[in-house]
Amino acid sequence: MKLIYGVLCVLGLVIPMWQFIPWFMEHGFDLVQFLNDASATRLATFAWADVLLTSVALLVFIVVEGGGRLRMSCILPGVIATFLVGPSLGLPLFLYLREVELNRKTA
Repeated sequence: MKLIYGVLCVLGLVIPMWQFIPWFMEHGFDLVQFLNDASATRLATFAWADVLLTSVALLVFIVVEGGGRLRMSCILPGVIATFLVGPSLGLPLFLYLREVELNRKTA
């Protein structure tokens, strides 16, 4: 499973950045333009609402599962990845670290 989660981490970073980096190169840190583009159509607004709600659910899962139930020593990378890239990286990274922790505890 670690290999699958690792591949999903790479894809979860590369695919979103493939779209974001060209936009950022053109617009820089223009938050107003970012918000305008992110809400330009109903479909874009739907996609962003979905990503934001998924991110909140993922952060709750990371804190409850990793920080609470499993008492993992490193939940911060999944949280940071979710904030910096999104759940496309945050979830597989957390699952990878969770798998490592579970393997360590059962070994």
